[in-house]
Amino acid sequence: MSLKSFLLNPNNVTRNGFVWNTMSSGLFALQSLVMLIVVEDLIGQVDAGMLVIAQAIAFLLGCVGTFGVARFQASDVKQRFSFANYAAVRLVTILVMWAAGAVVLVLRADSYGSAKITIVVLMILLKTIDVIDDVIFGYFQQHGRIDIGARETTIRYLTSIIVFTVVVVATRQLITSLIITTAASAAVLALLASITLRAFMTAPDRRFERRDLIHLLVACAPLFVAWFLAAYVTNAPKYSIDAASNELTQAVYGFLVTPAFVVSLIAQFLFNPLIYHYSLDWTNGRVAALRRRVMGMLGVILGLGAAVCGIGYLIGLPVLGWVYKMDLKPYLAEFMVLMVASATTAISAFLYTVLTIMRQQTALAISYVVVSLGALFGGAPLVRQYGLMGASLLYVGLTLTLSVCFLAITLVRMAIDARTTTSPAPLPA
Repeated sequence: MSLKSFLLNPNNVTRNGFVWNTMSSGLFALQSLVMLIVVEDLIGQVDAGMLVIAQAIAFLLGCVGTFGVARFQASDVKQRFSFANYAAVRLVTILVMWAAGAVVLVLRADSYGSAKITIVVLMILLKTIDVIDDVIFGYFQQHGRIDIGARETTIRYLTSIIVFTVVVVATRQLITSLIITTAASAAVLALLASITLRAFMTAPDRRFERRDLIHLLVACAPLFVAWFLAAYVTNAPKYSIDAASNELTQAVYGFLVTPAFVVSLIAQFLFNPLIYHYSLDWTNGRVAALRRRVMGMLGVILGLGAAVCGIGYLIGLPVLGWVYKMDLKPYLAEFMVLMVASATTAISAFLYTVLTIMRQQTALAISYVVVSLGALFGGAPLVRQYGLMGASLLYVGLTLTLSVCFLAITLVRMAIDARTTTSPAPLPA
């Protein structure tokens, strides 16, 4: 089988979409984890601490690059906007992303050394490749072919993980490893995108309209605010540690918080392939069917959260201590708080997707603004007074507040729409 045939294989689209999306999402999360483990083990905790904050900064700036368009694009099942316009939006936002990165580095120049600045720049560059890939993934998801996008990203993430690990083992140099990994990731993306887009795109997909570009930027601006602040909230404890503590504390927090994304990751495995169906339910007025899907998924997430907390309590710290070669047993309380946050993070992420499908961009933005202000003004004082426990409490408090707000908005919006829409029997997914 040729590479082209493998990427575009039309057999069992739903099943393959789920399988390959699961692998892609897993490798995306594993990439950061592997980088941290390899650097801490072979280079040291100081470099690991710098990598943690560089990943956090790049993640935040990556949200400037994606501009919250991904979920909007994936749920544009009527193809209101062309791929050319979605790609044009991405070009504009990447330029803004790098301008914002320059501002961040200028503001932190006094406290960051040249090595740390270089690491941050390289992580932003690596994240830029993710941002470009995101619009391609969204295109295939929009057309009900998430399997194509997921195969492509799976190959790229796997390449990055292998290349980074091999180069770190060979050189013991973080900067060199990031340079080579970024180049390899860009080359793989260029190859795979040229194959998939050339074979799949039609003439309407290539049509560019300036007014559509402006309309997309305006329509997605509230989503950008929400998406950007979501990234800020996710990493708020790391920014607070960066402002109020040291690299060792940053590294330990990075070790402890890693499993907290397990529930969110598994939840994404489950609901990402269903976004297309959720969008059809909402677009076609099947509010009751969408409500059942949403409440069912929330039950699954809560069940996963409880299971992960139980497993984490029993074996979490011994396993993490073995992985990172560090005694983490004194941090059991902080770890369990972060494990609870794994469920609240997953719930807020899922409901963010649902509210995007329902086009509640403004409500999302307002919720994130309120919560982010709490993080901005309360984060550093919490870390100064309570250390790692302060950072952990900050994280669970922010994500729990968001989950409650999003659930309330979702249920109210569904209730309002149900009064004005006659919902036929739900169609099978």
